[in-house]
Amino acid sequence: MRLSRAFTVLACGTLLCLPAMCAQPAAAPQPPEALTLENGRDFYPIRSAQVIVDKEKILSLEEIRRLEALGKAPWATTEKLNFGYSKARYWIKVEITNTSSIEQNWILELSYPLIQVLHVYRFNGDKNPVSCLTGRLAPFGSRPIAHRNFLFNFSSAKGDRTVFYLMLESSGTLLAPMTVYSQREFLGRSVGSTAGIGLYCGVILAMVLFNFFLLLTSRDRNYLYYICYAFTFCLLMNTLNGATYQYLWPNMAAWNRVSVPVLAGICYLFLVLFTRSFLETKRLAPRLDRGLTVILAGALFLIVGGLFHYGLLVNKFTSFFISAAPLVVLPISLWCLRKGSQVAGYYSLAFSFFFIGAALRAARDLAWLPQSLFTDYGAYFGSAAEMLLLS
Repeated sequence: MRLSRAFTVLACGTLLCLPAMCAQPAAAPQPPEALTLENGRDFYPIRSAQVIVDKEKILSLEEIRRLEALGKAPWATTEKLNFGYSKARYWIKVEITNTSSIEQNWILELSYPLIQVLHVYRFNGDKNPVSCLTGRLAPFGSRPIAHRNFLFNFSSAKGDRTVFYLMLESSGTLLAPMTVYSQREFLGRSVGSTAGIGLYCGVILAMVLFNFFLLLTSRDRNYLYYICYAFTFCLLMNTLNGATYQYLWPNMAAWNRVSVPVLAGICYLFLVLFTRSFLETKRLAPRLDRGLTVILAGALFLIVGGLFHYGLLVNKFTSFFISAAPLVVLPISLWCLRKGSQVAGYYSLAFSFFFIGAALRAARDLAWLPQSLFTDYGAYFGSAAEMLLLS
């Protein structure tokens, strides 16, 4: 019996120690290989990069390069270029080598236009570095190329090595999706994306105009609320993609800084007014109508907070608010449908598309979901489907 117990203790001890005995020293993370430009390719999505998280905001480019020379730079390799909400300063390093047989011009695109401060340094061999300070807080004219996204051009001959250092800061969500394009390839893709945004705006504005004529003929206030909601939402979406800063207010950096929470607040304010009027919630769902009062209060907080106390809290609340609002509004519409409201069925179906798209976008901003076609463009598809169905 004692022998059995001793064997049991020995076996358990061996199993507990086995992971430690088998464990090997962790290998130091290797920096990503330099992006290689090759013959026959015109665009290169950047899948990974070296990153330094500077929480104290004390590092400068000179200090980083000094530490690099000593082999002590605290670079970390990441494949996740979505940093969520953070007060830290981020440094990103991207190395590009050219093995193609011809020299041509290239563009580095940073396709997230809401970065507040962006300082880019470009080194090409032994030449003096080229730097550019821009971002959402700077006038639109500070960008080297007039585009809704951040674009930085460079030329590269065979054997050239180009290094970009990017310093990013923001009190909102911080993404850094980057792609290298040949100028010809970028031009073609830019025309396509601009046409897509124009088509989206055309659909929304057509719905606004359609409902405006119905307002003139019917004098029904539902149309007024819906027009204000749809128009504000169109402005909001084009602020998120950078188009309004390029075309509507390029010299209004102060307004551009706070425009997202303010426009989101106005949009949801009119959405609550429309929902109450269209579904007659005070008559059909008086208790649940209090939930709309909570959404209304949240919308007012976004407007006032954005105008007078803009910062990380307001930006985080914007994403949480957009994610949580459907959990209040959709059950109310389904309850009204149960109570016999025929229009509630149209409302529930139409706004399901919109809320799903908006929630996907908000989840991406909170770093709950990775960046993808659905998280980037779900709100466009959802809102267009909602307005077409409801109209």
